[in-house]
Amino acid sequence: MREGDCSTLQLKSATVMNAEGCRNVYLPEGDWIDFWSGEVLPGDGWLLKVSHPLDTCPVYIRKGAVLPVYPHPVSHTGEMLDAEIMECSFTGVAASESPADRLLVM
Repeated sequence: MREGDCSTLQLKSATVMNAEGCRNVYLPEGDWIDFWSGEVLPGDGWLLKVSHPLDTCPVYIRKGAVLPVYPHPVSHTGEMLDAEIMECSFTGVAASESPADRLLVM
């Protein structure tokens, strides 16, 4: 992927906040899902003054992305067994369920 090319980007995290605890986040073209709320957001634009509590940094998943997930807590990747890695498809969720909720019940 060339620098600045976001066409194949599937996951975006905005971890650095300013002194006020917020930041502006650019989402590339396409629909994006807020990992914590499940809200579907249009891309190709800026989200202004995004803020999250310290335990939930802003994470956005491209709608339709298929990402590998590990279903158990681990201290480091060396504890993971390849056979247990699952694929999770993010095609949109019910309004009452966020992607985080879906992964926490796996």
